Amino acid sequence: MEDGIVHGGGSALAYATNALKSVKTSNDDQKIVVDIETTSVSPHTGTLLGIALSTRQHQGIYVSIDIVNNHIHWFHDLFMEKLCIFHNSKFDTNYLETEMGFVFPKYEDTMLLHYLIDENPGTHGLKQLAMKFTKFGDYEKPMYDWIDNYRKEKGVLKNDFTWDSIPFEIMKTYAAMDAVVTFQIYEKFVKIKQTGSGKTLHNISSYRYQKWENHFKSIIDGAILSDTKSKCLHFWIGKNNFYKSYICGSSFRSRSYCAYKWYYLRSCYWVVTQPR
Repeated sequence: MEDGIVHGGGSALAYATNALKSVKTSNDDQKIVVDIETTSVSPHTGTLLGIALSTRQHQGIYVSIDIVNNHIHWFHDLFMEKLCIFHNSKFDTNYLETEMGFVFPKYEDTMLLHYLIDENPGTHGLKQLAMKFTKFGDYEKPMYDWIDNYRKEKGVLKNDFTWDSIPFEIMKTYAAMDAVVTFQIYEKFVKIKQTGSGKTLHNISSYRYQKWENHFKSIIDGAILSDTKSKCLHFWIGKNNFYKSYICGSSFRSRSYCAYKWYYLRSCYWVVTQPR
């Protein structure tokens, strides 16, 4: 793993610029892992601390937010061009879209991909997947040991601790490793999705990869497919071929026999699978 981008300006900024240039063209299939560090679970109450990136096995970098702000147009173009890979994309994209204005026309989510392998709750965290599918094990432990020592020395309660208290030199390795691990598990999980021949793969919870062409004439105004059999919501919009999918919890109604019913609501086409 690369050591990560150092914090600050001057020579550090020059190093960051060179490192970021190499990221943009570093793999042939145009994919990049994106992971963020923040002070809160919500962009409305917290701030973005930095972005970790990985484009190849065993290599990752962590970019502090001041470097990101100095290269914001570069990052915008990068995310528009690449297939962005997240773990729990709803969290990362919420921050990056709300706070930074970034757009992600193409992305994958390793958490959702793992749902296709194992639908049981409580098994989809990045740490759990790192322990199960990679050789990195509990790579977070040194940082959490630092946090425990910091709290004891400063008398800080667990609920009062915020991640901006962690020095960049401590954070950078952990953050970059998040991206490295996500890249590795993506490589393992990606075959669960549609194969190159167009054949759809199924998992134990009957997940079905959906194509909008099978249900809609156009997605210019937006289209939503609610699939009650696979307990998954699919959303497309024509601009930049934007697509998202959400796997729902056990409360989502599921039936073996479904029929499609069409809706048109506020300029957005819907199709919902319902029991016959």
